[in-house]
Amino acid sequence: MKNSILFFLTLLLLYSLTSCFEQGDNSSTNFQNKDKNEVNFNDNKIKEINKEISGLLLELTQSNSPNKELIDSITAKYDEIIALKPNEYKVYISKAQLYVKLCNFESAIEIFEKVQGIKPDYAEIITYEGFLYYRLGNYKKARELFKKSLIIYSKRIENTNKVEDKINKAYMYIFLGDKQKANAELEKLKLENPNSEHVLNMVNMAQELTIDSYLESILPPC
Repeated sequence: MKNSILFFLTLLLLYSLTSCFEQGDNSSTNFQNKDKNEVNFNDNKIKEINKEISGLLLELTQSNSPNKELIDSITAKYDEIIALKPNEYKVYISKAQLYVKLCNFESAIEIFEKVQGIKPDYAEIITYEGFLYYRLGNYKKARELFKKSLIIYSKRIENTNKVEDKINKAYMYIFLGDKQKANAELEKLKLENPNSEHVLNMVNMAQELTIDSYLESILPPC
């Protein structure tokens, strides 16, 4: 298990230092009506907790096997941040991803549900939750979430017309088992971006892609 989580925990260690302080995040709690001293106190406290999380994550990467006491300490620290800043969805995601790498998919799903309560149109998280349901064998729920993501990506494309959203939309069709619609979306994308190496790579990768092969690459072998 250690080998399967080591690389991820290293990334999570780096991510935890900045996850709560991204500027311009409209999803974070609005503190405009709060006392300035309270806001400063909370932000300083969160920075202190993040440093503690980083140390615990580093210790976890160096342990010979998953240490329940360490894991409980890390999740408790995430909960401390959530108590101070309950709408900071990135903290929920960090906590959920830790559970994923520890193969506790049920707990991760429960946390991702809370993320959706904060950011209901976060298609990437909805899709990831679908992957977890699929791995757990709940294919009906997985398809439900993939369809929900597909709708969100379609709406995004209408508003922003971003290439990444178009790629994700095509991949949703793959995960739903409709290769014909996926290929149609990808061919259209190639015509719109004939000189994009990124688009070409994503189109080529999609040709042999299945949801099972994709999940093997992103989820730990539990």
